[in-house]
Amino acid sequence: MFKHAFVKLVRGDAPEIPFEPLTEVERRGASREAVFRESVLTIEGCYKFRASITNLSADGARIAFVIRIDLPSRVMITEPLCGRKRWARVAWQSDGAAGLAFLEPA
Repeated sequence: MFKHAFVKLVRGDAPEIPFEPLTEVERRGASREAVFRESVLTIEGCYKFRASITNLSADGARIAFVIRIDLPSRVMITEPLCGRKRWARVAWQSDGAAGLAFLEPA
């Protein structure tokens, strides 16, 4: 079936099944805002390091950091300038960046 449709497409014939463009599926519940805010991550209640919040929504944040570390499943994120502290679940982590899902409302 695929080979037959491909041959028709190469010849310039109209395909039998219309092709739909691939679209990325958005799984976030809240819209994101691009920001640049300094923050502090606290791990296991005592180990702290600096990170930058690069995207922020009501449900979570994307952070960037320069140290090489594997984050645990839960961290405390603090924004010193506004005094906000929140627990967050680490949804993903890759090469100095991570996605956090907030565990409690602000």
